[in-house]
Amino acid sequence: MTIQSDMLELKSINTEIRRLDGIKKDLKGKASAVEKRIINYLQDKNEKGVKTKDLSGNNTGFILQTTQKTLTKTVTEKNKSSIEILRSNGVSNPEKVLKELEEGRRGNKIPVPKLKIIQK
Repeated sequence: MTIQSDMLELKSINTEIRRLDGIKKDLKGKASAVEKRIINYLQDKNEKGVKTKDLSGNNTGFILQTTQKTLTKTVTEKNKSSIEILRSNGVSNPEKVLKELEEGRRGNKIPVPKLKIIQK
């Protein structure tokens, strides 16, 4: 294979990945909407679950469960919380300690070659 054919193949692969990402995003949205409808149905009927048969005749059950979800914080909120925790534990300069902790958790930076594609 020539370098030109490799470049064309890479461009084609990247185009296909973008197309599939769009399809995946649409399908996830549809699945979420259907899941919400099922949850609303079960809550309206005050039922814990429902059983049904799929097209191939297999039994499928849907059970309504309550789980805990942790809400994500913004970077600013995370820093404020961390500083408050450090301050409450007697750290004299919590901003400096937090910065050192964040730097210590990061790995070392190494140069890595990366291909940039420019479209004209």
